[in-house]
Amino acid sequence: MKIDRIDQHSKRYVIADIHGCYKTLRYLVEEMISPSKSDYLFFLGDYIDRGPNSSGVIDYVIDLIDNGYKVFPLRGNHEENLLKAYEEYDSDTFSFFVKKINKSVSLLDKNNKLKEKYYNIDEENSDFQQVQAEIITQTNSGIIVKDSTQLLHTFSELYSEFIQNGSISCNSVNTEQFSRKIQASNICSLIKEIC
Repeated sequence: MKIDRIDQHSKRYVIADIHGCYKTLRYLVEEMISPSKSDYLFFLGDYIDRGPNSSGVIDYVIDLIDNGYKVFPLRGNHEENLLKAYEEYDSDTFSFFVKKINKSVSLLDKNNKLKEKYYNIDEENSDFQQVQAEIITQTNSGIIVKDSTQLLHTFSELYSEFIQNGSISCNSVNTEQFSRKIQASNICSLIKEIC
């Protein structure tokens, strides 16, 4: 969905970091915000992982769009990591990644494959995908492995580092500019410019 100009009388809401908490999101939208169809809902990503119902969150956002609400969902780093894993991991490693690490089993079909309706959810937003890729590259964030052998090797290295140092170091650099606080501030500035 493209924003041409926001009506001055419409309200604008920015929601981030839902992380699989479907009931909380639904309560927030329906009971606390209670938007009209002329209001704008900007989702800043991280719909999945950690919480018990990642697919419920995504389905709810899709339902809002299908029911005529003005929703602008952006892909977060958790969704980006999931899609990279889907493209790069073998099926056993991907299934392990989703079930045990991401705790997003509801995103899988009965064959432990990513449900197709979640795979291309924001395909038309290729400019945003490019920005996401640049952020990951610039900040050296994330661990990408290609198969179960490399994953086990990576876990072994992380475990050894933890045993030796009592912690695992973070090698991400220059991440301050991409913090949620900065992202939220930037999107609010863009929204104000449109109004």
